[in-house]
Amino acid sequence: MNLYLTSVFNKKGTRGVVPGITFYAEWTRPMGFVPDALIQFIPEAGGAKFRLCNENIASYSALVQHTAELGGVLVHAKMFKHKDYPCLAVSGEVMTRTGLAIGDNLIARFEYGLVHLRRIPPGHVRVITAGRVSGQWLLEFGFEPESVLTVTSGPGLITCNLQANGLERTAELVKHARANDLNLIQVRRVPDSRVVIPLIEIPPSRFAKAGITLDDNLLATYGHGSIQLERLDLTALGFD
Repeated sequence: MNLYLTSVFNKKGTRGVVPGITFYAEWTRPMGFVPDALIQFIPEAGGAKFRLCNENIASYSALVQHTAELGGVLVHAKMFKHKDYPCLAVSGEVMTRTGLAIGDNLIARFEYGLVHLRRIPPGHVRVITAGRVSGQWLLEFGFEPESVLTVTSGPGLITCNLQANGLERTAELVKHARANDLNLIQVRRVPDSRVVIPLIEIPPSRFAKAGITLDDNLLATYGHGSIQLERLDLTALGFD
């Protein structure tokens, strides 16, 4: 399943605070959103849709009218000198009909000719698969290579907690983990990388205990020293 995370940004200008959505992503062109492609932006409660209208347009005026009846606008995919990918963007008054606010986190499910956006819970979030959490962003939240984590699980939820001075407390933490049905793991470094990229691999047993499979898309909510993983329920978020 093709998923992408973004957020509502503040397009500052002469009109003051203006909410907007912008995509610069490697998948826009393969999904048909080529430069100058005509696109219908349709607002929905808590989200929106970008729908490609570049082909088989029987009547442009009828398309304009139909789009307006849906509360939307027509936009074009654009290329900018400082970006490598076609851009999908919208801002201004039409955004008020989405119910979205500046800073809202959004998840996009995309396929050829369609990007469907829905709001997701606030906070620091990412979508992961296959039980591997990696990226330089982990450094900002305390997850440096060789740091020690405890991992626990409950129905539909896996939680990783950073343990201060973990290496020095190994004996204590091993005893604590055994007594409380926890896994004790160490943050690794992505091999063969020129820069430091932390890598956290969740034990498969934790997925089994949580009732989650390695093929599930997971929503990772994180803060300093803590990561929570839960199955991404697209239906609950309002996707078709």
